[in-house]
Amino acid sequence: MRLVLFFLLFVSFSFLSNGQVNRYSKPAESTFENTYVSPDYNLLFELGTIAKQRELKIKKTIQEFEELYKSYPKYPSIISNGWHDIIIISDDKTSITKAEGSVNFNNEIEMIKIDGELLKGYKEKIENGKFKFRSVTVYFFEDIWICNKY
Repeated sequence: MRLVLFFLLFVSFSFLSNGQVNRYSKPAESTFENTYVSPDYNLLFELGTIAKQRELKIKKTIQEFEELYKSYPKYPSIISNGWHDIIIISDDKTSITKAEGSVNFNNEIEMIKIDGELLKGYKEKIENGKFKFRSVTVYFFEDIWICNKY
């Protein structure tokens, strides 16, 4: 009887101890992999070079426009009313934009259309074929050219 009891205890303890054993033969694998990708420094360098070249080209174009403006011997005293092609140059010489401007009978710009967007509320007086507004200068090169053509 003791032997049977001993055998039952041995079997029951060995069965309970199996529940506490780690059944994994290796550690659990992560479901997330390393997603870090090293940047392509050659591409970044090339993009920086392209941006620098573009900036230099813009500055050169702006310089050419300003020299062209100064080269004219006379400027129109009055810009005819209606829509005109204009060139907008920022004061910090980093951007140049071609647009259209609407001039009223008082030789003032009323509206500017840039890439289809209409900007209203201007009442700036045009003098010598240009006017300054905030941080930009707007040139009426076509009208200046016509004034000097004849």
